[in-house]
Amino acid sequence: MFTSLLRKALNDWPKEITFGPLYRSNFSERRYTVKKLFPLCEKIIKPYLGTSDEILMRNLHDAIFVALHSLAAFSERINLQQLRKEAVQREFEARLRHCYKQKDAGWTNEDKKRIREYFKSSTRQKNNLVSATTSVTAQDRALKKNKRKK
Repeated sequence: MFTSLLRKALNDWPKEITFGPLYRSNFSERRYTVKKLFPLCEKIIKPYLGTSDEILMRNLHDAIFVALHSLAAFSERINLQQLRKEAVQREFEARLRHCYKQKDAGWTNEDKKRIREYFKSSTRQKNNLVSATTSVTAQDRALKKNKRKK
């Protein structure tokens, strides 16, 4: 499920982003602002506001924003296809967990249901991968055992 959501989200962003200068309140500070990145993210999120996809897409676009903001410290330009899927997914899922636990954030029961469905689907996919890997490993062990007998 995450892969299809990410594909959809990346289609909302430009293919490549040039970050421009970083703005710091003082030179020794590690914190910085990438002037046009936040407004771009907000513009991308806007069509999803008030839709059933808002909880997922808002948090996914925010996760992409976090990844891009981090990269801006080390790069002047990035092709969004170069983002590490796993890093975006970790941030996205952490955000969803936080939203799910919040009491007064304005998320509806339907939003929380979407979060549960996402994790249920995601867990099923991971379990399928684990069981496929386990069965391959079991098959490998059986083959090795049979070779030793011969």
